[in-house]
Amino acid sequence: MGATYTRQSSSAIVDGAVIEAADINAEFDQILAAFAVSTGHTHDGTAGEGGPITKLLGSSITIGDATAGNNIAVTFDGESSDGVLTWMEDEDYFQFSDDILISSTEKLQFRDTAIYINSSVDGQLDLVADTEIQIAATTIDINGAVDISGALTLAGTTLAETISDTVGAMVTSNTESGITVAYDDSDNTLDFTVGTLNQDTTGNAATATALETARTIHGVSFDGTANIDLSEVISDTVGAMVTSNTESGITVAYQDADNTLDFTIGTLNQDTTGTAATVTGAAQSNITSLGTLTTLTIDNVIINGSTIGHTGDTDLITVASGIATVAGEVSMTTLDIGGTNVTATAAELNLIDGGTSTGSITLADADGFFVNDDGVSKLIPATDIKTYIGSSTAADDLTAGDAAVTLSTTSGNITIDATANDSDIIFKGTDATADITMLTLDGSAAGAATFNDKIIATELDISGNVDVDGTLEADAITVDGTTLAEFISDTAGAMFSSNTETGITATYQDADNTIDLALAAAQTTITSLLATDIKIGEDDQTKIDFETADTIHFYAGNQNQLKLVDGGLVPLTTNDVDLGTASLQFKNVYVDGTTFTDALGFGTVVMTLPTADGNADQILTTDGSGALSFVDNSGGTEWAAVKTGNYTASAGEGVFANTTSAAFTVTLPAGSIGDEVSIIDYAGTFDSNALTVAANGSEKIHGSTDDLTISVERAALTLVFTDGTQGWLVRG
Repeated sequence: MGATYTRQSSSAIVDGAVIEAADINAEFDQILAAFAVSTGHTHDGTAGEGGPITKLLGSSITIGDATAGNNIAVTFDGESSDGVLTWMEDEDYFQFSDDILISSTEKLQFRDTAIYINSSVDGQLDLVADTEIQIAATTIDINGAVDISGALTLAGTTLAETISDTVGAMVTSNTESGITVAYDDSDNTLDFTVGTLNQDTTGNAATATALETARTIHGVSFDGTANIDLSEVISDTVGAMVTSNTESGITVAYQDADNTLDFTIGTLNQDTTGTAATVTGAAQSNITSLGTLTTLTIDNVIINGSTIGHTGDTDLITVASGIATVAGEVSMTTLDIGGTNVTATAAELNLIDGGTSTGSITLADADGFFVNDDGVSKLIPATDIKTYIGSSTAADDLTAGDAAVTLSTTSGNITIDATANDSDIIFKGTDATADITMLTLDGSAAGAATFNDKIIATELDISGNVDVDGTLEADAITVDGTTLAEFISDTAGAMFSSNTETGITATYQDADNTIDLALAAAQTTITSLLATDIKIGEDDQTKIDFETADTIHFYAGNQNQLKLVDGGLVPLTTNDVDLGTASLQFKNVYVDGTTFTDALGFGTVVMTLPTADGNADQILTTDGSGALSFVDNSGGTEWAAVKTGNYTASAGEGVFANTTSAAFTVTLPAGSIGDEVSIIDYAGTFDSNALTVAANGSEKIHGSTDDLTISVERAALTLVFTDGTQGWLVRG
């Protein structure tokens, strides 16, 4: 908190008093202390400091006093943590104490709109430049994938060329044995040349069409000039295996001419006269093969064993006690049970055995259902099911399912009958896994319906009385065909129409449902009028209205002119209500606080005040037409340190411009009439590196929006702001 200001000499400076110099000095010293550079005041809302500043007007705001080496910090005072923005004076950059968040797709731009950083979509950071992005770092660490849609160059060379040159260098100066490698940089290829191998390449080996020395493969000569055919060798080998072997019941003869084996089964030990169907011989225990039987008819098959199958088979048929047990699957075209052919498919039989395959159909009365009738499976028509379900079903037979249940009928009623004495009908549900009661229908003589919450209906017609134990909320209510508002108005109006009144008359206006109250003349006995909505006046256009709580409205000419609230007498519209007139004036005005005004009048002269505070040690001056502005008290210029680069000057400031190293620009501040900026060629180099003077925004210099170029050695000049037409004019 800075120095505070308190009213001085309040008892000495009054009408008719002799005002001493000390009274004025004490007042002035307090004002001077409140605006001192080092102590000042904070406008924090405390006593003597002034109210908090919520808006700063003007085209430019300067923070700091241009002291060399002093950093300037702006602190944002938060509830739990503060944010600090600091201008680092000697380093020439802004420093942020906390993170900077750009919460949407807004851009952080550099130089112009074509160079920026932003996040166009969530999770993506965009670095955009219209020409080039340069990254200067000792190490670049990228932890994710890199997707490059254009060319990648390393030190001005494409990545492909860099890889080719790197590999080429690896084989250019290497050591090779028996092979040479040459890198062709023109087409980025490697040329391989195999030297003379260390063997005799005379003769035909070089062409690899024949062996120098023929070799024998299983008795067949091979020299590499033709393919080897071993089929005869193999046939002869197999033929030799069956030519001198021992056979029983069968002979095998090898035909070398066509490389085939002829098999002949000898005479079996049974009568084979006639056809195969009449074979009656004794059992041939050593028959291992019957060859191929085209047709075999057997009247009876008796198997002297317990299994049917073949060696190594695991899917056997086991016969025991007249029952055949199949270890695997039974596959057949048709199945006959008790003389009846089974026509059902395997999929249909599986459905009977608990299958889960489903499909949608439209049920008809002729459709059938399988049922278990006391242990007997029967197919019954759908009409039997419909009749059974249509009969009364005990409520305790209904259980919850996994899907929604719909009760509907195309005609007639749906009756829910709780036949037990005084039993209720309860509708329940589940809300957030909790069991709740939505509606209870009382089964006693009372017959009340209790809802868990409100009733929502397009229309509710109640023939009896309505008892509301709570809040009744409705868009419109009618009583015997009359709206509730009209019914109430007519009822209240009738109470005033035939009553006895003293000192006041009451008239009910049925057209607009109002009650007009008129006080009789000279009501001297009234000691109190208290009402939440009361008006006092000649008519509705000129009145004092108490319609708003804690507020009194004053009407004149059918306009709400003033309102009296706690702490103030406030006009309803700004810049509309005068306090007195030119001919009818208040005598004295006493204000214990701050008076805000756009202008001050002295007699017939109006003085327009500035809209913002000036700088320290400045005074008010007039332009001769009633406009007041702040100017330096001494009339002198506050000179800044020597500038060697682009700089924005302040009003009343002098600039030592040093263009020895390079030309640069001094930008003028937003001007007010009488503002001055002085510029001097510090090193006498304006002739070699000219200084550019630019106006602020759209302001002008000598009536032009063009910049001013100073190229005269040792030039010194002062620019004075006039108005929007001419802008800054050069003096000197």
